[in-house]
Amino acid sequence: MNDLFNPDTWCKDFQRPYWRTLVEISNARCQGANPGSRGVFWHGAPGVGKTFLAEQFCEMARRSKLRMPEGYWREVKLFAGNVLDLVAELQAAIGKDKNARTQFEMLREIKEADVVFLDDLGRERENFGQSAMFNLLDRALASNATVIVTSNRTAKELADYYGADAGLRSRLSALKAGEWAADLPNLRKAAVAEALARA
Repeated sequence: MNDLFNPDTWCKDFQRPYWRTLVEISNARCQGANPGSRGVFWHGAPGVGKTFLAEQFCEMARRSKLRMPEGYWREVKLFAGNVLDLVAELQAAIGKDKNARTQFEMLREIKEADVVFLDDLGRERENFGQSAMFNLLDRALASNATVIVTSNRTAKELADYYGADAGLRSRLSALKAGEWAADLPNLRKAAVAEALARA
């Protein structure tokens, strides 16, 4: 498994201070983080910075290279999307839009990905969207990728929302859970910029 939160494995020397700052911000949100975690699950109210920080990790991964056991470096494979956009694309594919990916194609991309980011999980309303996003989440959590999930719902609320069995709860528990509570300072772009300036 690839560890997105280990800058020594992933990124070039000049990127490491930036990366470490992102990890510090993440760890500050993830009390009692699981050692050897598969990734992170950030939940909390809208507008507190969950998506913004996740996008920073994904952008850094996109610019980085992954060190392979054989000693060479390769491009990072990334699957990222907001659930509402992914559901809309799946519906377009059903409507024969040749530019839209099918669920099978998305599942294959997740299986091959090094990093999977699912944003705003639990916002999809209709049964089709819930079923599709459950399948994508389940595949991501069963893969070898580092997984980032953001949601306005807690892990228990998500599992109840999807009508899932204990398997999904167990897989979500493999992620470092961080609650972005209202009484914590909101993470805005200015705050991140200030933190990164000190890195």
